[in-house]
Amino acid sequence: MKETPVLKQSEAREHKVLEALRNKVATINGFIADAEKLRPEDPVEERMQQLFGRTLAGFPADSQAAYKEYRGLQERDAALRERLDSLDQESEEAQGIDDEMMSYIEREIELMNNPNVQLLHTLHSLGRNLLSKHAQVLEYGSDIGKMVTALHRYGFGISAEDIVSVRTEDAWGIVLTLEENWFAKNKPDSRGFHIRRTPFSVIRGGITGAEGTVRHEQLHNVTEHLVIAEDPNRAFTTQLAKYNVLKSTGENPHDLHRLQELFEPKEYIDYCHGEMISSAEQAFFENFDDGMESEERLLRAIFKVPVTEYERYAKSFRSAGWLMNRLLLKTATTRASNMDEELKGRLARFEAGLKSEFTSACRNIERAFNTIDSLSGKKRETAQDELLITLGLLNPSQYRHLPSYAEYLTKIP
Repeated sequence: MKETPVLKQSEAREHKVLEALRNKVATINGFIADAEKLRPEDPVEERMQQLFGRTLAGFPADSQAAYKEYRGLQERDAALRERLDSLDQESEEAQGIDDEMMSYIEREIELMNNPNVQLLHTLHSLGRNLLSKHAQVLEYGSDIGKMVTALHRYGFGISAEDIVSVRTEDAWGIVLTLEENWFAKNKPDSRGFHIRRTPFSVIRGGITGAEGTVRHEQLHNVTEHLVIAEDPNRAFTTQLAKYNVLKSTGENPHDLHRLQELFEPKEYIDYCHGEMISSAEQAFFENFDDGMESEERLLRAIFKVPVTEYERYAKSFRSAGWLMNRLLLKTATTRASNMDEELKGRLARFEAGLKSEFTSACRNIERAFNTIDSLSGKKRETAQDELLITLGLLNPSQYRHLPSYAEYLTKIP
């Protein structure tokens, strides 16, 4: 009898968390809806500043103040980084700047514990990416030759003859409709796709419901890289240098505490945020397949080398998996060539943690997408769009909430 209220409290708490998450998704959806009204010829940067200002004004006063402090610290931190790059890293001035930057970072972390600051940071990052896409839209204009050259640069063999029509969708997007024959030869199972880091959405000519496909690909265009993540390999190099400095200083308890925080798997999984978003839907449409050739699978079976869960996800989440494997190769190489036994131990634990965190994030994405896939029609499309935004709103280390959130979406009328 006593366990029932606890269960109800737990369910109520989870419902509250999921409801708060959906409110955040609604805020981002509203921001996107307003941004999509802008045309290339509008004073886009000014309008985006106004839009962000209106959005900021809708938050509680304490959250506004916390976010403004956070932005100020980021700007000071960026200025110090630029100064630091021009100095001898072992100099007294460089050490002083490094300490000052660390104090800023500690305060930034504290401020980012505020969920509203996190959301405003996400919206600011989204706006910054949209302005970058707007610059590309202006650069290409209506010049099909320039577009074709750019498409080749991004690895797509599309000629002017393949293009049925070109239209500028909004200030951030260019929609190319291609001949059905191009898709039949190059992407036979696809209705359309978005080319990452560009404003281009490519749609198959002659399909029914083309506007729905355009809308879906444009959502990818607008929301990709909701959070601008750091290159995990570059971050590892930076952290390794910090380790060597901190290890040499020895006895300072503050330095020893910082030493413990250097190789944190969750932080590095979050650095892969953009790649996780871009890989997730493709992995879903390919049924989260590991992509192994039959010969490789047969050899593994013969020699009793099973495909691990990490390997399956690293292959099905292609670009994110590639990024993770690069990082693991770098850590393993560092570990093998280093004589510091303490560092070797830390890196071995770090590698195991990276595989575990990456596998967990991908597993939760798979469960969430499969839950949404049980829906049909417009409800399925809407839920899938919301799930894509949620992938950007949450960091990969928070994807444990995705399966519950997907289940929550299926129960909304």
